[in-house]
Amino acid sequence: MGAPSVSLRRHVSHGHNFLVALPTVVAYAQPIVFIHGMSGFAAYLGDAMMYAAKLGFICYAHDIMGHGERHAEDVGGKGILDYVDDASGFIERVVRPRHTASLVLVGHSMGGLIAAKLAEMRNDVGHAVLVTPAPPSGVMLLPGGLIRISLGDVLSALAMVMGGKSFIPSRGFLDSLFADPVASRHIIDVWEKRRLSNESLLAALQMGLSQVAVDPVKIAAPMLVIGAKKDVVVHPSVAGRIARFFGAELHMHEQMGHMCPFEAGWEENSRVIADWLVRNNVR
Repeated sequence: MGAPSVSLRRHVSHGHNFLVALPTVVAYAQPIVFIHGMSGFAAYLGDAMMYAAKLGFICYAHDIMGHGERHAEDVGGKGILDYVDDASGFIERVVRPRHTASLVLVGHSMGGLIAAKLAEMRNDVGHAVLVTPAPPSGVMLLPGGLIRISLGDVLSALAMVMGGKSFIPSRGFLDSLFADPVASRHIIDVWEKRRLSNESLLAALQMGLSQVAVDPVKIAAPMLVIGAKKDVVVHPSVAGRIARFFGAELHMHEQMGHMCPFEAGWEENSRVIADWLVRNNVR
């Protein structure tokens, strides 16, 4: 018997642009809400959504304001908490009317920090997974390696500082974020075509300086933190400190990098998440 068929479709509703992955047979009442990272977009989580949908989960991922299909929106002066409010608004307007069960949040990089803040703020989060997450206040962000930065990257970043709306990373910059850019070439090709992002300088600074406070005492949901030994953006040791900060379980990928939700070998990351959810009584 083959794997159950699933659908992945884009929708626009209540001011949000988002993807929904629907299984033919729903096995779990708890929906999964995926949250992308900085300069990212919902579509890069499509494979992970399809993987979970084949297991029977209904999955959602929205483009945060200024990102993906919403890249034309002005996010000048917006901070991480504005992104949190945007994600919470998406949940309230789109996800909650369709589901009464508690949520599973899966956030990548900046999205991991957003997921943690949502788990602190909301009482309807049943499980939270933070994948190579940006750290909250109290845990210092340390880089894990060297990111290839060209003169074009510097000029693009300076233009954003001077009031430009978009930081457009070079191909070399993008390649350096992946553990194996050769094996991930087709994925990076897609990323390169969609690299336009109206990113917020304030949000980038808040994340880089670990300025977003999250109170672990207020988080009731079980939490998994996933780190990666080949992460050049967030040092692997930071994932361990984040896990201790939240009292969360830690999983460390040995051969993957910061982009483990969708780089070559991404299926292993999805398997780890699914196994953890089942062990922790997802329903």
